[in-house]
Amino acid sequence: MLESPSLSLAALLLSDSTVHSIPYLASHKMLVICIVIQFAKLSGFSPIIVTASKQNEAYLKSLGATHVIDRNIPLADLPASVKAVTKKPIKVSYDAISEPETQNATYDVLAPGGGGHCYVLPEAIDKDKIKSDKEITRPYGNVHAPSTRDIGRSLYAKLTGLIEAGDIKVWSYVHVVLTGTNLTLQPNNVEVLPNGLAGIPEGLEKLRKGVSALKLVARPQETI
Repeated sequence: MLESPSLSLAALLLSDSTVHSIPYLASHKMLVICIVIQFAKLSGFSPIIVTASKQNEAYLKSLGATHVIDRNIPLADLPASVKAVTKKPIKVSYDAISEPETQNATYDVLAPGGGGHCYVLPEAIDKDKIKSDKEITRPYGNVHAPSTRDIGRSLYAKLTGLIEAGDIKVWSYVHVVLTGTNLTLQPNNVEVLPNGLAGIPEGLEKLRKGVSALKLVARPQETI
């Protein structure tokens, strides 16, 4: 987890002591967005607008999202949906899906002049729409490289305290490693499938039925 795109973004946000009272747009991939939302909130972004399944709206708002836009709307309608939430220009967007369609849609939402678009897969924005005043960034989830060590120091200097205070909710294992104490509340809900690998068909059926905000885990050693 400590090498994830969401954590590298977090380092960028928390390394700046300025409070950003500006809108922030994040498009789901659910388990990543759970962490991204919390860091955006800690960094002072407001409103925090998320595209996700409406069935997860209450859960995402409990983590810090202020508005949830239905992920099933046509991407062409995303700019209008965002404008219905806030008239302020969108300066930062984080695309956790990063398919060509979502990259172009979130890039279109960005305001000209200082806008920043962060994506996690290779860039796929139409070349004819790229503007010099909209910054495009791909997160690099390694704080040990020479170019990222300063950001890493800033992140890790704050991370344990944020987890201890409950400002960031993480997996129980990570919480124990960093603080030495147990954690009962975690943002990424987990369901262990029964019977090891034999439980995978059941998990696939859950996915076909639209389960989300839930990590399905099969333990090979429990196969019967």
